[in-house]
Order: sequence, then structure tokens, then C-alpha cells
Amino acid sequence: MSKKRHREVRAWRGLVLGVALVIGSHVGRAGAEEPAQPVSPTWYAGIATGWYFPLEKPASPYSVGGGGVLLVGYQLSPSVSLRLEVNMSLLGGEPHDVWSLRVTPEIKWDVGPWRLSPFLWVGAGLAYQSIYPGPESTGTLVIPVGVGLQWKLDSRTRFFVQASYDILLKRLSVQSIPLLGGFEVHF
Repeated sequence: MSKKRHREVRAWRGLVLGVALVIGSHVGRAGAEEPAQPVSPTWYAGIATGWYFPLEKPASPYSVGGGGVLLVGYQLSPSVSLRLEVNMSLLGGEPHDVWSLRVTPEIKWDVGPWRLSPFLWVGAGLAYQSIYPGPESTGTLVIPVGVGLQWKLDSRTRFFVQASYDILLKRLSVQSIPLLGGFEVHF
């Protein structure tokens, strides 16, 4: 390759690299300037799924725990929201399956304005559990406490992972700690 051609290639590479750096810094600044959370109160809905880890080893020879959460919430401020969580799970085993349902109004606190930020929540509601086959079912008051990490994709969409622990007023046959991943969308 001639020296002249070599200089032209280096000049083009430098130009392309410079343009990429300018565009990249502009995109980074634009993303940082966009508000990560809605400023005015808004409604949101979400869904999550994951694994439910039993606190005690079930007596059955095998078990599979899974379930999901439906969320409906109202963002009161950039860091506080009220939400209703419906949490459903199944611990499948032999000879019995355990179905669980929890419905709780909750207060959620976002711990910081960052794009990737932790959150905490607490609530109070009802938990119901039924063992199949068998006529055994139990209901009790529950106080769930939870922690999570959310990624604010834009001002309307968040991906999150969360874990919780239920403080029960009456013992249930199986108590689990759910580890869930999902998303919520603000309207």
C-alpha cells in the first residue's frame, strides 16, 4: 500500500472514530438527561414470575416450586408508590400439591433516582393455602416485606428482580421465599 493511501485510510479511520465518539457522548448525555421516573402521579401495571424456595424441606420425595405476581400500582411521587400485589404459587410434589395465594396492598419505596436502583416494600393482607388432594386449606393475615433491584429502561418501563419474606400470623403448611423477575409499565 502506498504512503498516500495509508494516510488516507488513517484519516478516514480517525474521522469515523471521532464521529462515533461525538455521537456516543451525545446519546449518553441524552439518556442521562431523560427523567428516569415519572414526575406526576401515574398508574402502572406489572407482572413477574420465578422460583419459590421453601423454608423447610417438604416431606415429599420431590418438589417443584414456581409462580407469579400481578401488580397494579399508583406512583405518588418519584420515590413512593402504592401497589396491590396478587401472588400465586404452586409447590408440586408427591403425594400432595400446595397452592398458595396472597393478596396484599403495599407501599413501595424506590431508594434513589438512578437508572439501576434498589427498592423496598412492605404491606399487609391475606394469605390462603390449599393442599390438593385433600380437604386441607388455611387462611391467615400476612405482612410481606421485600427488597428488589430495578432497571429503569425509560420513563415508563422498568425491569426488576425482587425477593420477599412473609410474616404470618398463623402457620401455613409450606412457607416459601419467592425470587421473581418481571417488568412494570407506567401509563
